[in-house]
Amino acid sequence: MTTGAPYGWTGPAETGAVRGPAGATAAARHQGPVLPAPVDPFYVADLGYPWRTVGRLDTAAGWATGVLVGPRHVLTAAHVLPWRSRDPRDGVTGAVRFVPAAFDAREPFGVAGATGFDCLLVTDPPTIDGVEERLDFAVCVLDSPLGRVTGWMGAKAYRDAWDGVPCWSHLGYRGTHALATRPSYQSGIALDGHDEQHDSHQVMYHRADTTPGQSGGPIFGWWAQESFPSVVAVQSWRGPEISGASGGDRLVELVARTREQHP
Repeated sequence: MTTGAPYGWTGPAETGAVRGPAGATAAARHQGPVLPAPVDPFYVADLGYPWRTVGRLDTAAGWATGVLVGPRHVLTAAHVLPWRSRDPRDGVTGAVRFVPAAFDAREPFGVAGATGFDCLLVTDPPTIDGVEERLDFAVCVLDSPLGRVTGWMGAKAYRDAWDGVPCWSHLGYRGTHALATRPSYQSGIALDGHDEQHDSHQVMYHRADTTPGQSGGPIFGWWAQESFPSVVAVQSWRGPEISGASGGDRLVELVARTREQHP
């Protein structure tokens, strides 16, 4: 399911889990979301990898953020999709399109429409409850393999042993309306997995500077001896001081299942 180690990790591996990011030790495990502030965000106009794997997701309800995790597979937050019913097999209302590396009205790698959708739990916005925040992720299947041009990120399961280590990054679309959005990048993010939720699916608290359009944006890191970054969570909700992202083993399993069923 998950292999390797986040870049720079020096601590021991947990049984049945990936080894964690730089400097994570027992002292880094803490109670409650007491997290360091990340680096100030800035806009990214770079068309290189991996920035171009992240794009604006346009739906009937507005816009959000998604990231390619396969040739035509976009990971995002479940709550940004206008589901027709509580059963994800019923699909969504209206058209959904993905624009990788969109910057204002520019679409440097074209556009693809989404023809299939999958999630583990249909969320019911505008609020995200304590169950939904643990499973607020979905995968869209595109009608063309944009990922063969842009590349894509991997997906790995977050482990609570990595709590408090500021080694993660986030990229998401902020702006005033869909054609005036830009990808905002922030690094030095520390996560804090919910102490009472299993690593298989949990909310991870953080202090990244996010806006509603950044929902679904990846929180990702680099692993030693891998040439690509991997997503460990997607942005779910924001609060006045602390925000939440969703991830865990279930996220990785959903990505793998969707890629297998829709190659």
